[in-house]
Amino acid sequence: MRSFCQQRGLQFEVVDMRWGIRDECTDDHQTLAICSSEIERCQQGTVGPSFLYLGSEKYGWRPPPPTMPVQYLEQLHLKCDAEGKALLLKWYKRNNNLEPPMYQLQRISQVRV
Repeated sequence: MRSFCQQRGLQFEVVDMRWGIRDECTDDHQTLAICSSEIERCQQGTVGPSFLYLGSEKYGWRPPPPTMPVQYLEQLHLKCDAEGKALLLKWYKRNNNLEPPMYQLQRISQVRV
């Protein structure tokens, strides 16, 4: 890939998007948001094409949303068994200081497993 790009006058760089992401960001579920903003920054700062390879052992994994509208979490709650309800309430806490109020995903270090 590197030689292909060089032959066409393009620069090829390999980047692991998770390099440099601090443990605090991972704890606060910010890894995906940081990687997404870094991709946008790279696209705005270059004129060449971008190529993104998503290879990992987490195929099909989707991170839980960092916030959830109150109505949405309450609808999920109605469809869960007792264990599912307990998990939702363990990981999401209602924040009435937001407008509108939302449920926020708790930091990994704050939830007792």
